[in-house]
Amino acid sequence: MITKLNKTLWVSMLPLAMLAIGCTGIKSTTKLLSGPDTFVAKNGEIGEYQMLNWQHLDLLKDTIPGMSVDRAYKELIRKKKGNPVTVAVLDAGIDLLHEDLASVLWINAKEIAGNGQDNDGNGFIDDIHGYNFLGNSYHERLEFTRILSLGLGDEKLREKARKKIRGRS
Repeated sequence: MITKLNKTLWVSMLPLAMLAIGCTGIKSTTKLLSGPDTFVAKNGEIGEYQMLNWQHLDLLKDTIPGMSVDRAYKELIRKKKGNPVTVAVLDAGIDLLHEDLASVLWINAKEIAGNGQDNDGNGFIDDIHGYNFLGNSYHERLEFTRILSLGLGDEKLREKARKKIRGRS
């Protein structure tokens, strides 16, 4: 049976899978992450760290159906040197002020923020970090909007999401 939370977890893994499929410049490794033939159920309460970081966790090692990000770093890429990458978010909004993104977002150096003009001549006004083709729909799929629209987490997490929305409105 697919619960609302399970369905959400699987759907939220799709962008990562699509990114992996689309990264043709990445050299493949001979070492693959292996998984169990059967799924192991979580034994006990899910802790706060697990609730907030499920996407990093691994079904086999943590009994949390995440995307195994921590495991991939430890087992596949920990000794590899990375190259700078520009990532485009094509289908959903992002929080431009998010602590993990704000300092690494692409900036259109030919555009002057907030002056209401198309400084770079590409047809889009003030496109500092790209352009919002959806128009005035800022909260459409930010994480805190998803938490509230799907009723995820406990009341404490939902209240935190409500405060974020009120702070941005």
